[in-house]
Amino acid sequence: MDKSVSIGIAIVFCGAAAASAGSTATPQRYSGICEASAGAFIDANRFAVASDESNVIRIYERGSPTIAASVDLRAFTGHEKSDLEGATVRGDVVYWSASQSQSSGGKDKKRKVIFATRIVQGDDGTTLEPTGVVREDLKPQLVKLSGSSDDSINVEGLAATPDGGLLFGLRNLVDDKAAIVKLKNADQVLAAKSNQAAFGETAMLDLGGRGIRSLERVEDRYLIVAGKPGDAATGGYALYWWDGVPGHKAMAWETQPDFSGVDPEVAMVLQDGTALQIVSDDGDRCPEVEEENPPSDHRGFSSLDVRL
Repeated sequence: MDKSVSIGIAIVFCGAAAASAGSTATPQRYSGICEASAGAFIDANRFAVASDESNVIRIYERGSPTIAASVDLRAFTGHEKSDLEGATVRGDVVYWSASQSQSSGGKDKKRKVIFATRIVQGDDGTTLEPTGVVREDLKPQLVKLSGSSDDSINVEGLAATPDGGLLFGLRNLVDDKAAIVKLKNADQVLAAKSNQAAFGETAMLDLGGRGIRSLERVEDRYLIVAGKPGDAATGGYALYWWDGVPGHKAMAWETQPDFSGVDPEVAMVLQDGTALQIVSDDGDRCPEVEEENPPSDHRGFSSLDVRL
């Protein structure tokens, strides 16, 4: 296993199904944390990133390698870390979901959180503050609607829908397909613990034996980063477009990016709509650490730009 500190690589692709325009010669790196697992843009230049080893959200300026700000959500969530794996933005709200998975010890309490943060202007620029309530009771419905089990479910994708819903994309496969479960009334659910969740029809997508690692709405369709459904599985990463209609197929890009040396975990669309920023979970390329607090310059994650 490569224990060297990861560096960022900027790669640009022109068009969803076009050939690669090539990579830049200058490497790029975002420092501080290794295991970037979820993220979203909070203004034109700033993006927020979660690590699955911390409930402190890190905020970066696009193109600047160091952490610009941190948002500590440990008291709000009630947990030091929750395996945060999904994030999406709608308006001035960023939604977050833990994986809902079982830990290596067979426990899942801290991994069941789903919550929201509001984008606000702080003294040092755009930041986040918690809003609403933390829900930890939606896992049974996500398990049932996806056809998963308590110990197999693994949510890694989260996307906002234009009608106020949230889509939960699963990494684990059910009958060789990846499930996407729709929560129809996200804002009501996250406003009060007494509000009942309403769910829509589940989509089951054939991603060539891959699970969903990231899910992002781009204009009127969804970008899927697909990868290994489990750590022991084989196979590489691939990008897909999906129109959001259950029963419709996801379409693989005709020309796939070269993801050699990175593990795409996050796809975020730039606010001007020109490109995706894809972030890699570089935990396997960093020094072995179980915690990412405090952050360290010896840790870092890589980033790739994909032109739309």
